[in-house]
Amino acid sequence: MKLTINGTTFRGFKSEYREFSNFYNEMVYWLEEARKVLLYHPLNSYPERNIVASFCGLFVIVMISKIEYILKKWQDIEEIKEILLPYFQENTSNGEKVTALYESMRKFLGNDVDKEIFDAYLAIKYIRNTIVHGKWRNKEKEWIKEQGFPNDVRDLQEKHLQRIKEVFQKMVKYLEKVACSSYEVLFNSKYDELVEIAELPLEENNFSQYLIVGKADIPRIFYRNLLKINNYIDKCFEKIISLKKYSWKEGFNEKEIHIMDEETVKKLKYQAIKRAVKDNIPEVIEMRKFAKEALESWKEYWKLTFKEKNISTNILQKAIIILSKLHFSDNYKKLPFFPWSPKEQENKRIGLIETIMTPNSGYNAKEIDNALLIGEITYNLIFPPWEPLLELFLIKLPIIDLSHRESYYKEGEKALLIIKLADYYYNFLEGSSPSEWIKFYERILNNNLDNFIKEEK
Repeated sequence: MKLTINGTTFRGFKSEYREFSNFYNEMVYWLEEARKVLLYHPLNSYPERNIVASFCGLFVIVMISKIEYILKKWQDIEEIKEILLPYFQENTSNGEKVTALYESMRKFLGNDVDKEIFDAYLAIKYIRNTIVHGKWRNKEKEWIKEQGFPNDVRDLQEKHLQRIKEVFQKMVKYLEKVACSSYEVLFNSKYDELVEIAELPLEENNFSQYLIVGKADIPRIFYRNLLKINNYIDKCFEKIISLKKYSWKEGFNEKEIHIMDEETVKKLKYQAIKRAVKDNIPEVIEMRKFAKEALESWKEYWKLTFKEKNISTNILQKAIIILSKLHFSDNYKKLPFFPWSPKEQENKRIGLIETIMTPNSGYNAKEIDNALLIGEITYNLIFPPWEPLLELFLIKLPIIDLSHRESYYKEGEKALLIIKLADYYYNFLEGSSPSEWIKFYERILNNNLDNFIKEEK
């Protein structure tokens, strides 16, 4: 782990996250992401006022919890105990505690400590208490108003959220500076969790902040549909195999199950699903409803990507053949890294390719360059993760919807084609071998799914 304060980087921390420190960091990040999704969702509109107020309230609770967690944990650190001692004096008000903390910080860190930040922090702490306990206190209400926050939590707005984030970041910076002044903290893994502070997402002054959907984003929406459908089917599968009648574990003891390889487990699970399909149980009927949507989403995705760019399956297949030669033929030199880039001029790309060719190379540099260009386009048109796409069209949908099996195979073959090409392209540039997991789906397609899930009598 490394920690950078005022341009100085401190190294040597273990990358260990502890429960609450990590959880608070995750909450900060995902609250911000969830807020943006709700505010700028491309397909739905929600009341902005309610969303902003609600997320302000949630963020306040997380912020105060995180800061106070760190302060409590640091009470036993000898070098900085004096700073924190006033904050934890019994029978003192929150106002007195925050004022004492400010004075201690100022003595320790100097004039860089901003009193306005601590004043706002106290107001935010009051807002937190109001939300948690569901009750206003008049004195606290006055202070909150003086600091520019509303006296009705439903009126919290974007400007209040930005102020809350600013105060949170400044408080974190003060704590980081204190931590970096303490050798006990810097070189003791016990306190790693207390200085691994998650930075808040930066506010972007562009369209991406508002989740504007452009033409190039449409294919990704259809691709995401496929991942969601695959995820739904996974949940249905898990529900089915949890039923005693369709349990794949029947007939095996724990030791036998423990030593099974992944492919065997997959086979047994799919065999169990096949039995449920034969019985036409309600879960199977529900899954079939999504099969049509999967085909439609895939066809729309293909139309907006490869078809629109006039990249046929024949072009893709030729590129795969050439890239497979680069990987597996001895007629081309292998490099740990191949610095080919489509951004370079063609003559430079051709010159680079010629350096790996031998007199026995079966393709000229121009043909190889074209194959790499197709590989690069393909790599940028498919979105991770890749494997669910092949699982969906080559295994899951053909099992649950026998009447349209050939359609799934046809589209699954195209999916396998682009994933294999993207994998060959990426790994060639990286100097790595093609991914082994793809071979499993090639076997499924070539040897017939029924052979894979055939049950022994």
